[in-house]
This record gives sequence, structure tokens and C-alpha cells, in this order.
Amino acid sequence: MKRHAGYGRTVIACVVTVFVAAASLSSCRRSVTPTGEPANGPAKVDIGKKDIGVRYDGKAILDGSITAGGAGFTAKVNVFRTGEAVSQAVLLEPRDKGGRVRLEARIVGGPESFACEADRRDRGPVVVRHVSGESRSGLNRAVYDRGRDWVLSVDAGPRAAVIPVRAEGDRKAYDIVAEGAEIVLRFRPRYYQVHRGLDFFEPWTYRIWPDPVAGWISWFAFRDEVTEEDIVRTADTLAETLLPFGYDLLQIDDGYQSGEGRPDLWLTANDKFPRGLGFLPGYIKSRGLRPGIWTNVAFKQADYAAEHQGWFVTDARGEPARGNWVEFSLDASVPEAVDAVVRPVYRGLRDMGWEYFKVDALRHLRYEGYNAHADHFRKAKRDLAGAFRSYVEAVREEVGRDVFVLGCWGIRPELVGLIDGCRVGTDGFSYAGLAQFNSWNNVVWRNDPDHIELDENRYRSTLVTSLTGAILLLTDKPELYRTEAGEPARRAAPVLWTVPGQVFDVDASRSGELGRVAAEVSGSGPRAFDASL
Repeated sequence: MKRHAGYGRTVIACVVTVFVAAASLSSCRRSVTPTGEPANGPAKVDIGKKDIGVRYDGKAILDGSITAGGAGFTAKVNVFRTGEAVSQAVLLEPRDKGGRVRLEARIVGGPESFACEADRRDRGPVVVRHVSGESRSGLNRAVYDRGRDWVLSVDAGPRAAVIPVRAEGDRKAYDIVAEGAEIVLRFRPRYYQVHRGLDFFEPWTYRIWPDPVAGWISWFAFRDEVTEEDIVRTADTLAETLLPFGYDLLQIDDGYQSGEGRPDLWLTANDKFPRGLGFLPGYIKSRGLRPGIWTNVAFKQADYAAEHQGWFVTDARGEPARGNWVEFSLDASVPEAVDAVVRPVYRGLRDMGWEYFKVDALRHLRYEGYNAHADHFRKAKRDLAGAFRSYVEAVREEVGRDVFVLGCWGIRPELVGLIDGCRVGTDGFSYAGLAQFNSWNNVVWRNDPDHIELDENRYRSTLVTSLTGAILLLTDKPELYRTEAGEPARRAAPVLWTVPGQVFDVDASRSGELGRVAAEVSGSGPRAFDASL
């Protein structure tokens, strides 16, 4: 990543807490009406004797009044640039010595805007906050507009409150009141993209998945020994036990395929699936569930790679390069390679009826495949990160925007806008990730803290996952859900649709290291920027 302005390094021991307003699901549609890119520049600020107006992106985003003592107030507007990051500060001060100044205004944002905290407080415990519905927390001092990626906030110092008041068509309104010895109103455009360093974050081009994601995954239950009968039995059990509580996804993981690499190996199930891979989506749907499937970007046929050397990343000798976990790496900057190897897999699976796609080993393609052989891209004068992104762009184009795509595993900032969710850490449920990437959830994508086993030590994970609005996938043997051991999953329902209460990460120790993504050459374990357990 190229931009790193604003990353904090302080590690905070935090209690994961959730402030929940009325539980309502997002009604956002997946389609986005093109509106063009917002400017990475300051807003237009007009200040009169008693009033203030702020316009940005061709719209009024704040209108209000300013009051002070008999002598009035002074206003100073400054624009600061750190690299590409723009921060515009409006300083309001009373002319009377020892006086106070008061701002009463209305902020107007788009349909994806929400009240929040924009800056870390220097006093009191900092807790992770997520909100279902509109937030009326007294901690809010800002409004973030996701659709246009700007934040308007009041700096620490004066008393301040931001209260949602109403929605007007596709616009949402908030009343803001601030009073103190001085008031600093701060506007930051391209907040996540530039200030937070997410180069590919263009929220005006895509919407967050509008519904909760809850269900079951086969991995911990059956590993790669999973059979057709296991999936049929699980579908029957889920339909009777957990579907009434909103657990409607059944995702088959590793173990069904004939091999990893050529399209025919992915599209032809092994002998454990006698009725073929195409049988399962229909059966799963017949039980009222959504069928999901695991895939992997590894390529393991050496003869095929040798016959199509121009389609694969090569080593210093000009031969197809090998990497741990991924074996041979398809060069997705070559359209013919993508057309022959990637597109047929996902087109075929979508045609079968699969509706949820987990794409695994992406970190290994990037690190062991691409980064470790960066000279391949330099010599060919191809963009390495662009090639990596092209792989997943092809996946998205083939499956469409109406199905969920999960990137796995570890933080994948270069895939922002292409994947609907991201497994933020390694295998095993991550409590820490809920604080390390809290501000990403349902802003950048849906966080996946990994699947949950309902054993004595982990069943509490269902509650915190539900309240934070993250992906909630169970992974037990299905018979367990007919017993009392399945009760925590039922009590955690429904999984909420939330937005973060903060647009910063409570524990920034991981997201503050995103600049290292471009220099990693091994993904064999969690890296400094991946969520910890």
C-alpha cells in the first residue's frame, strides 16, 4: 500500500462491548447508481455573522448557526495536506476573553452515513462499539458518509453530541451541538481510502452485502473426508434445527474436488459424491438453505504448467515457479490464462446453482506466488498487485454481484471492492480481530472471525459474533444441533446487521502494519497485519 497517514501504534486492552439500537436489517440494494468519484479536496466553507455552511461534492453537508458573547466570534479555516491526505480544520473562538462559543447545525449525509467516533478518546476505557439501527450514543462526535468516504467531526475539547433525526429520501440528517471555549470542526475527504491507506476502497462503486451471513461450514466437522451423505444429512438437520433461527447457509469446504488446478478437476466431484457436484445445490435449496462452496487458487498439475509456461509465474530459470501451499501460480495478468483456468471454474459452479463462494489460499498466491517472484512481473512490465486483483475480478465477473464472495485467509487490502467478506485471521475464531479490524466491518467488507465450534470453551463466540454483525458460521457435526449444546447458536439469533461505532480500529497494532503486505514472501502463518487469535 502507498498511503499510511494517520495509523496509530497504541495497543489498548479493551473490553468488547456492543451498543445496540433497534435491531433492523439494512435495506441497501447491491446495485449502485454511478455518481462519479468525490474530490480529494477541501469542502467549501461559508461563515457569516451568525451562520455556517459547508458544501462538498456538490451538496450541502452542514448548515447551522454559531453563537457567542456580545463581541461575537472569530473563525479560521485551514487546509492541511500530509501526502495525499487532506484535513480541513475550522476553528471557532469567542472574541470575549473567557467566553464560550456554541455551534448548532444539521449534518446531511447519504443513505450509508452514520453517527460515530472519528478519533480515539484520551480518557476512559476505549471499547469496541457496533450499532444496529441508528446510534444515539453520547460518545458520537462525528458523521461518516460511507458512500462518499468523508468524515465530519468535532475535535476533543468542547462538549459535543451528534443525534440522528430523520431520513429524507436518499439522504440522512443529524443534529450536532457543540459548545466550549473553542470548537474545531474537522473535515476529512477520502477518509478510508487515503487517511486509512486503503487504495482500492471506492465505496461509490459497490455496496456492503445487505443481509446477515449465518450458517454452517463443513471444515472442522468433517475436514477433507467430507462426503455427499454428510452434506445431505447436515442439510436435513439444519433445516429442522437452525434454519428457523436464520442459519440459512450451508457451505461445503475442502474434500469434494477431484484435484486443484484444471477446471475439470474442480467441476468434477470425487468418488465420495456419487451423484456429482451438481446434485448438491438443488438438494440444499430444497431444504430452504443457500448452497456455498469452497475453492482454492492453487494449481498442482506440473505437466499442464510446463505446457503453458506463458500462463504461469516463472522463476529465474524461466520455468514455472513453485511456492508453498499454492504450488504453481497462474499469472492473472495474462487474459488467456484467466479465460482458460479461472473463468470456467466459477462460471461452471454458478451454473450448477452455488450461491456463496469461499476463495482460499489467496495469501499464498500473493506472497509465495507473486511477491516471492516479483522479478517475473518486473521483467514483463506488469503490475503485480494488479495481476493479483485481476484473478479475483474474473471470479467476481463470472459469479455476479448477487452472490457472496469470501476471501480467505488473512487481510487482503488489495481485494477491497471485489470480495464481500474477508477471513481476517488464521484458522480458529479470533476475538482479537473484533478489536483490530472493528472499523472495517460493514464499511470495507463483512469481517469473518472464522467458524465456531459449540464446545465448552467457544460457545460464547456466537453471541459476540452476532452482536458485531460479522459472519457467523458453525462447524460442528450436525447431530450436535439436536441437543442442548446447540442452544447458544439459537440464542444468538438473529445475527444483526451493524455498522461500527468508531471509524478507527480500537487496537491499531495490526491495521497499522498494512504497508508490509507488498513485501511479504511467505504466508505460512499469521503476519503482523493479520488478526491475531
